[in-house]
Amino acid sequence: MLPSVRRNAIQVRPIFKVVLSLLLFFGLSMWLQAANETANIQQSAGNSWNNLPSIWSGNNNPAVIPGNTYQLIAGGGPSRTRNPVLGNGLVTTFAGDSLTIDPGQTIRWKGPGTPGTIMNFPGVGGNPGLICNGCFIDVGDSPMSATVRGLVQFNNNSILNSGGGADRVQIYEADVSGSGDITIQGTGSAIPYEFKSANNTYSGTWTVSVGWLKGTGTNSLGTNNITMASGTILEYNYDGKCFGTITLNGTAQMKLHSYVQTVNLSVGGSSVAAGIYSWAQLNAAYPANFPAGGSGGIRVGSAPIDAIVQDIGVNYIAWEAENKVTIINNNPATAQWSLFADPTASGGYSLIESNIAEAGNNLVSTSKWSLIFRAAGTYQMYIKYKLGANGGGTGNNSYRIPADFGPTPTMRVTRANNNPFGAPTSYVVLKEAEQNGGPDALFTVSGAMLNVPQDFVIGNRECPGFSIDRIILSQDTTIPQNTDTGTFDALINSSGGSQLLPAPRVLSVDSRLNPNGLQVKFANPVNATALNPANYTLDNGVTVSGAVYAD
Repeated sequence: MLPSVRRNAIQVRPIFKVVLSLLLFFGLSMWLQAANETANIQQSAGNSWNNLPSIWSGNNNPAVIPGNTYQLIAGGGPSRTRNPVLGNGLVTTFAGDSLTIDPGQTIRWKGPGTPGTIMNFPGVGGNPGLICNGCFIDVGDSPMSATVRGLVQFNNNSILNSGGGADRVQIYEADVSGSGDITIQGTGSAIPYEFKSANNTYSGTWTVSVGWLKGTGTNSLGTNNITMASGTILEYNYDGKCFGTITLNGTAQMKLHSYVQTVNLSVGGSSVAAGIYSWAQLNAAYPANFPAGGSGGIRVGSAPIDAIVQDIGVNYIAWEAENKVTIINNNPATAQWSLFADPTASGGYSLIESNIAEAGNNLVSTSKWSLIFRAAGTYQMYIKYKLGANGGGTGNNSYRIPADFGPTPTMRVTRANNNPFGAPTSYVVLKEAEQNGGPDALFTVSGAMLNVPQDFVIGNRECPGFSIDRIILSQDTTIPQNTDTGTFDALINSSGGSQLLPAPRVLSVDSRLNPNGLQVKFANPVNATALNPANYTLDNGVTVSGAVYAD
């Protein structure tokens, strides 16, 4: 092997020099000839944006090259181009800086398979590589799950078309932006039009005339109106927000297995009243639109839409302090709340008091969350906190807690100011109360307050350095404190779903020749309650000491 390695090493050096010199030459060429190339023809079958003779106006470079932008303009009745066809799963990358498709003009995806040829439009400098200015994008092969990567922008009213077969669909792994409306049409498909990126900033409306629209990445479908024609399917794979209206016409279905908040909901031509509805309630009221096998729920109502919603069947509400928070800093020169990247926090970030203290430790900065309760009762406030974050001193040990709900509550100084556990520089749990032996931080939620957003506000006092990881309001007043964080940590963050799951059917119990353990197989997925040893009993006095998920 050594002679082979040495021989290859000797040969690499001159080849590298040749490639490098070619790159330098092409780079100079691009700098001298950068242009916006246009095309206005309807490209025939078997051709692509790279074919000879070139379809592009400059014609100096027959193939698409870096440094130039390309634009398909009117004139071809309609003008149309295609991607180069490669093997199934191979990626064809648009080499130009961007490709713009003008209103009414067409790009057709080619390269059959699942996914078939993958199209990539990386763009340059964070700018979109594919710009659809009211264009028409369709699929030209069967079967084909046309997958698009890179950066894509939709402007004006654009159409995604499935072409002539139910086995044709488009999948966008790309980051999608723009405010133009999108319509999905064609023959329909048993495969979803899927948008996967969690980095989407798309803000236009959706109109689905046929097929199935699915959002996988968080916020991948944006927050605007979604209108579904009869016979179509809408699916969120994340906790979605719609600041407009979700409309399910006729027999349009919503595959519901997450928590979705929308300002308005229309089902079968009827407006759904404001409120919070579980999947079971929606299935009972609209069985054709919310089919069997669902879970989660929908909140219908006006702002604030970005609320923390208590799960069904629990006596607490919990959240990461950095999530869905509204920070108001009235004096940027002094005390202010801010988010801080903290790998020791459960969500990777914490909420900290930063900058310098306001004169007299006066209140000038607040952090607010909108909470929606689904169980009445009296709730005790707990926090997980530490001192000394972001260069702060461990003597900066206090903030203000609210005495009640509301946008401007009466404020009290936290008992953390008394350092009940010393000056912790690692996260500990604190049962909140007013300093110096004052009253516990208790909050009463009446029946009239259920499903109605409640403002929960905290305020600054000393800074910098007080860092909050999570906050829990619980009807349990006995959650352990200090470094005994297990009970606190076991309470999962609220998402508006249900933790009331029926005990799943046990399929098998097998020791797998392990004298100290058993593997239990269930008929359905199980949640974290399956890890609680108290939920298992074995014959002959055998004690279950722990449980973990198995492969």
